[in-house]
Amino acid sequence: MSNSNHPEIQHKVFSDDEWNTLMDSQINDPARDIQWPRFFYWECPKCGRLHFFEDNLDNRVRIYAPEALPKENS
Repeated sequence: MSNSNHPEIQHKVFSDDEWNTLMDSQINDPARDIQWPRFFYWECPKCGRLHFFEDNLDNRVRIYAPEALPKENS
């Protein structure tokens, strides 16, 4: 799976602690000062599976497959 053709595949996921630390820190240069989160995921545009990675693309830790929701009676 590659995100080169579809830029909305890769998402960074901040934990509450990571986000609070980021919001409490002084950021002068976002490219250098932001500590990126430990986890990120790729969402497959075809099947909807979520592939979770820890620290880098070589360390996939989870795959979540979507479940169909039951149809509501109208």
